[in-house]
Amino acid sequence: MVKMLVYGTLRTGLINNDIYLKDYDRTAIYRIKGFDMYDLGGYPMIHRNKDGGTIVVEEYDVSDEVYNSIRRMECGAGYVEASMILTGEEYKIYCYSWVPHDTTKVKDGDYVQYVVKKYGKV
Repeated sequence: MVKMLVYGTLRTGLINNDIYLKDYDRTAIYRIKGFDMYDLGGYPMIHRNKDGGTIVVEEYDVSDEVYNSIRRMECGAGYVEASMILTGEEYKIYCYSWVPHDTTKVKDGDYVQYVVKKYGKV
């Protein structure tokens, strides 16, 4: 099993959660520091920034097969896999190594709430 932290369309109620994580239970929700989140138009990205804000992430323990499918999707879209320690355990999370121009910052770092405010529903 692979421990993952997800923050965007892989979160509960959003499209990629239904595709990749429908057979898994979310094990926890955290607000973690040191990241800025941006809307890329239809999905978000995060960038590590030691002075950055906080983001909301969900924890999942997934099979190697599901992890590899998610990894292909994320890396194919330009994300970079990163590891981080949280609660004494190592997790995989996908970030951008740069911030694209003309993006909107998701100020509160909660993509689900951002989608609800922007579109009126999840």
